[in-house]
Amino acid sequence: MSMEFMRPIDAAGTLARLGPDLPASFTTFLSRPELLAAVPTCTACWWDLAQTAVPSPLGDGARLLRFLNDQQGCCYWYLLLLADGGHRVVCGEYRYDRYEVSADEAADDLLVVAPDFESFVYRFWVENLAWYEVAHAKRAWHDLSEPVREYLAAYRASGAFAP
Repeated sequence: MSMEFMRPIDAAGTLARLGPDLPASFTTFLSRPELLAAVPTCTACWWDLAQTAVPSPLGDGARLLRFLNDQQGCCYWYLLLLADGGHRVVCGEYRYDRYEVSADEAADDLLVVAPDFESFVYRFWVENLAWYEVAHAKRAWHDLSEPVREYLAAYRASGAFAP
């Protein structure tokens, strides 16, 4: 099995329609097919930009814009566009752009996974790369790529990992 990479999408029309409220890092990344295609996925995720941002069911004035799907439809990633102009990346099991979800269900479902899009895409990229190098290719520490070694070393140093 070789490394699988996500297919690029043509998001230009949707990005133009959604306008300037989107973070520059998000718009730039989704506008560049070579960047989209450079992200590996060990779980067959795919880029899929929703046609519109939907109001957050949490009643906080934020909007959710789906941009990434899990192969089995059990996890969707959203750009959470905050009322103050900021953003975060959240994930959940519901398709908020397809179904109505109560505020209580959304509060139990949505998880903040990154403080911004750039942090999210880096983490998604390096964690999938790490899976291919460690779990699939069974590389020794000294054979890991520099980004994977640095990420794993920082993760270990954070105390989040205890062998």
